[in-house]
Amino acid sequence: AEPDIYSLVAVERVARHLATIMQTIADEDIGATPVFLVGFPSSEPPLLTQMLSAHPDLVVLEEKENLRDVLQAFVPTDAGLEQFAALRPDELQVYRERYWMRVAESMPARPVGSIFVDKLPLNTSFIPLIVRLFPQARFIFTVRAPRDVVLSCFMRAFGLNEAMRNFLSLENTVNYYAAVMGIGINSIQRLKQSVHLMRYETLIDDIEGEAHRLCDFLGLGWNESMLKFQ
Repeated sequence: AEPDIYSLVAVERVARHLATIMQTIADEDIGATPVFLVGFPSSEPPLLTQMLSAHPDLVVLEEKENLRDVLQAFVPTDAGLEQFAALRPDELQVYRERYWMRVAESMPARPVGSIFVDKLPLNTSFIPLIVRLFPQARFIFTVRAPRDVVLSCFMRAFGLNEAMRNFLSLENTVNYYAAVMGIGINSIQRLKQSVHLMRYETLIDDIEGEAHRLCDFLGLGWNESMLKFQ
């Protein structure tokens, strides 16, 4: 059986260890670092990915579990998360390399020099592990009115996998949303300048303004192609 990393119990386990893991983050330059696009399923309009992908200096990889090696190794138990918090720099480097190997499997021709955006909304649950693995990681954190998100996840016919099983009842969807976003809110309060909070409703109402703000956050020059993504 696959290790349990996406259940409500697993998310609550990560939440218990969030502060401990965050305290072990070293401010070190480890080289190439992704930008993580996180949030919750149905909190990010598809046009955001299209808009980002249209910028010539950005490349987006969608819905790939590039962190699975580190998550399977440490998230399934409390002892595992304690072990993760105590990893030495050389041990962390092993999991960084495995991360980039998974990226290369999905995107072998990734452009050199482009900012790499890893889009997987439920990586919100693992922000504490991500920032220990990639101390300079930045996050585009998408949010939307909670009732809209919960109802959308409950009503959508997702393919039934480890994560989507949490949406089989409305009550489970609510509880899962609260647990995942609890980790997200707690994390971004600690990370501050490393997070760009992007509201679904703001993007819909002001696409150009949000595109400019994203470029500023990512340190990119403005490019009109972001508004011609269609």
